[in-house]
Amino acid sequence: MSTATYITPERYAKVVDIPVCLPETALRRGNVLQIASFQITAGQRAVVRLIDMNIVKVLTPGIVPDNINSSYGWCYVGVFAGYMAASPFIVVAASAVGVTGLMSCCEKIIASPGLYTVKLVNNTGKTAETAIDMSVCVTGVIKLYA
Repeated sequence: MSTATYITPERYAKVVDIPVCLPETALRRGNVLQIASFQITAGQRAVVRLIDMNIVKVLTPGIVPDNINSSYGWCYVGVFAGYMAASPFIVVAASAVGVTGLMSCCEKIIASPGLYTVKLVNNTGKTAETAIDMSVCVTGVIKLYA
């Protein structure tokens, strides 16, 4: 019987789970919340299979929101290079109350060395009259392989 399918204790010790966890939080207009960060060095890779975002409720009812960036919905959570909240590598976006997540059958791999952050962004409000506040929670995990 081959042992090639088993993970040795030495290999298992080099796998780290990075939690992406934000309990229900009020996401006000213009907010960008950093949820997690991680560093990848040469030879490491990060694998993302699960990030779920739940817009629990809209805290400012009666407002028709507009999106600052039309492709990212009311709010989005993403994995970004560095600290800037622009052009995420991986993104989960939503424009309705409910749960939205990554397709769990497709893993996303990041292998370039550098600092990465996971951020939640309120994407509404080109003007103050069209911005909404939301109650949002985020869950997920990123596996870091050395």
